[in-house]
Amino acid sequence: MIFASAAPSDPHSSLSSRLNLCTINYSEDGVSVGNLNPLTAPFQQKWEKNWVLFNYDSQIFTEYSISPHVILQPSLLDGSCIKPTFAEENNANHKIIKWPFGIIRGGTPAILVDGKYLGFFHSSHVSPRTKQYTYYIGAYTFSNAPPFTIDQVSSAPFFHPDFYSTPRNPKTNSLVIFPGGFVIKNDKFYLCYGENDDAIKIMVLDKEKLFASMLSIDSKSP
Repeated sequence: MIFASAAPSDPHSSLSSRLNLCTINYSEDGVSVGNLNPLTAPFQQKWEKNWVLFNYDSQIFTEYSISPHVILQPSLLDGSCIKPTFAEENNANHKIIKWPFGIIRGGTPAILVDGKYLGFFHSSHVSPRTKQYTYYIGAYTFSNAPPFTIDQVSSAPFFHPDFYSTPRNPKTNSLVIFPGGFVIKNDKFYLCYGENDDAIKIMVLDKEKLFASMLSIDSKSP
């Protein structure tokens, strides 16, 4: 499991964030947490979040960022992260995705679907007039083997009239939808997402329609 927490050395916990990796152990005595380590990388910043784990060939990797696509391999012993050599082999792997709705950031763990990894990301954009942030959700795919090149992205953010309908948490003025995880059943994706920092909902996506709506990252952005 990967999770964010404040850096213990920072007296202002809201001004810093680090990622942590641990194992969840099951036994007859119950559930326990083991091998807890902060994740560290030479280039990380004071505020880090949205690193997303995925499984490849029974190894754990994390997407440090999606745009550009930067892959790290964390050590289960001490949390130190290295950038695998294959991450530098293909310059196309490090393209900035054209997306006019804010910077693309992490969301769900990626899962192999029809021979490629599928994941759901979030982005946010602030209105120059109201100074209010609006969050968006989209999908992306990347190759099922190194260098894990991203090949498709949603042509536009997901939309539903029910989005943002939950009364906002009083601590935020933003309009928020944030993807958490998804499962696949009968050619449908069931995507869990948080809304307005106050509710959890499930959206159902048709697999065929979702893939048909996605564009190559080399295509002109909408």
